Amino acid sequence: MTDDHSHTDANPTSVPAKLKALYNTKWVGWIVDIGIVLLIFAAVSWWQTRDHIEDGQLAPAFSLQPLANSTSDTMVSSESLKGKKTVLYFWAPWCTVCKAQSGIISSLHEKNGEEYNVQSIALSYEQVADVQAYVQEHEVTYPVLLGKPGMSTEWNISAYPTVYILNSKGEVASSTSGITTRQGILARLATID
Repeated sequence: MTDDHSHTDANPTSVPAKLKALYNTKWVGWIVDIGIVLLIFAAVSWWQTRDHIEDGQLAPAFSLQPLANSTSDTMVSSESLKGKKTVLYFWAPWCTVCKAQSGIISSLHEKNGEEYNVQSIALSYEQVADVQAYVQEHEVTYPVLLGKPGMSTEWNISAYPTVYILNSKGEVASSTSGITTRQGILARLATID
């Protein structure tokens, strides 16, 4: 007596075989691969920002000197930025990802600088000359403020570049680390008051 349930054939129409065939179709394979990349990107982004200042919290107060020969020679304070949505771009001269992000921040400043405060804060540098060299080499057009020691701790920054978006009251509305697009920053700005 044979038991039909105990008998297993290598069935080419089994679920794993069907999934593999489906994955091997052009569009499904692309969609799955893109989904996996997006999931990894979201996980890394979450990990890098897990300690950032929480949304809705008042951003730490600061008063910083702009880099000489920058777009302004006036001290910039957190108080002076209130009344307008603000993008704070924290970067370091040695950061390779910052080099790619720099052009995006320049574009944001050039195209949207009237509508939003776009400020960059250089951190983790040994000498001001390092910041000046970076600005010249990468043809930076956005304002550059010289960050102070301990500022990365105060803002909970563990990776560069980091972007904080503040609402018009000076509260943290959003933050991200790593590269982000101009459209991504604008989308974040569009969702806050």
